[in-house]
Amino acid sequence: MSLIYGTITAVAESPSQPGLLWAGSDDGLVHLSMDGGKTWRNVTPSAMPPWSRVSIVEASPHGPASAYLAVNRFDLGDNRPYIYKTDDYGKSWTLITTGIAEDAFVRVVREDPKRKGMLYAGAETGVYVSFDDGGRWQSLQINLPVVPVHDMVVKDGDLVIATHGRSFWILDDVTLLHQLAGASFGNKAHLFKPRDAYRMRGLGSARGLTLGENPPNGIIVHYYLEKSPDQDVVLEFLDAGGRSIQRFAAKRDALGALPALGGMNRFEWDMRYPDARDIKGGSKTQFYNGGLRGPVAAPGLYRVRLILGDRILAESFEIKKDPRISASEKDLQEQFDLLMRIQKALDATHDAVNQVLDLHDELAALMKTAAGGEIDKTVTGRAKEVEEKLAGLLNNLAATDIRENPAWRFRIFSDLAYDHYAPFTYFTPILKLNARIANIQSAVANSDAKPTSACQESFKELLNELDVRLGELKIIKDKDVPELKKLLRQGEEAARRSPQLN
Repeated sequence: MSLIYGTITAVAESPSQPGLLWAGSDDGLVHLSMDGGKTWRNVTPSAMPPWSRVSIVEASPHGPASAYLAVNRFDLGDNRPYIYKTDDYGKSWTLITTGIAEDAFVRVVREDPKRKGMLYAGAETGVYVSFDDGGRWQSLQINLPVVPVHDMVVKDGDLVIATHGRSFWILDDVTLLHQLAGASFGNKAHLFKPRDAYRMRGLGSARGLTLGENPPNGIIVHYYLEKSPDQDVVLEFLDAGGRSIQRFAAKRDALGALPALGGMNRFEWDMRYPDARDIKGGSKTQFYNGGLRGPVAAPGLYRVRLILGDRILAESFEIKKDPRISASEKDLQEQFDLLMRIQKALDATHDAVNQVLDLHDELAALMKTAAGGEIDKTVTGRAKEVEEKLAGLLNNLAATDIRENPAWRFRIFSDLAYDHYAPFTYFTPILKLNARIANIQSAVANSDAKPTSACQESFKELLNELDVRLGELKIIKDKDVPELKKLLRQGEEAARRSPQLN
């Protein structure tokens, strides 16, 4: 059986000069045409071993005179890497393989379209990168398995590679590599500019045997620390007006949510504002529909600050609208504004619940102290009236389980109360105020669209009801509780003045 050679295996047109064509073949020849293929001239590197296979010709996106060749000879028993470059239309070529393993033959080489001289090479055992136009290569393997890489492309700031037998892989955000190439790490810290992100829903990192892995849905922040710092590290996100949105800290003496190790660090912000405040004294409140999660930031310009003691590093980024949706940025801003108002109402509701619980604890302690002596029936009756008011208010604000007990304690268990006596059904859900506010939050946040008039009107009604409940709480705090305390003090004074029986 004889092998047939002379097949063109690679063709590339210069992105900067139409009609300038490069061609490589499987018998070790490279040709150049300056007139769209009408005439050709042989520009084969003189140092390239004969009968080599030219698998890729990469015409530089930064100038017509430059090109790169990925050459291999594995079928001739030679596994060494061969990458050649020219900057003079093929008149001279330079072998650029320093740093690539000696037995990792190369199938593809690409130049970054945004940064001249940044090269990516796909070899039989993985991926390499060069920041200096091939002067030195280093591994870019990270979590990529050892696999033959047959082709690659830089698309929208991502490096996409095609492997032999291990599917497609994507290295997100090569703009970080752009910054690494020009970064000076002589400083104690460096904050890299985050990549702009799209405000999208439905993305997640879940994966399976037959599913790929989506990129993180948020802003990815990279920062370098010379060593683990001896002071607290804070990462703060701000809106275009300089107002703080979220702060994440790594405490010096505690394990924080923010990584702060010597070397490169990475943090993912999900683009959400802080969660609504919860009812204290238990696990996080669970709603039938809706929740406590803060709203996603609206499209626009934002900033991130890395704070180390009195030193502050800052970079800007943009959150962009999902290009697939019809809602305008104005619509999404209206949605965000309403969600922030809803969250404020939920905060106020849960703050009121917490105040009611605090008042119950306070009154329970007072009555327990007074129980050591004689309590006037008037005081006891008044205390029961206040208890009932607090119980009624709490029952309107959030679902509760009210028990008769000396401590007068309440237990928050969910957002639902159940009517066990409703005909033909076991449980009839009765949504309390906090749950109805959470339901509106869910309805508004459930799609990328301008809030409906129905949602806005329903929320106004809930605000009116909240105002009523807060007014009831104010009366209890400012009038009923002080009056009860006054009665208790008067009873104590009367007991002290009364003659002691022998």
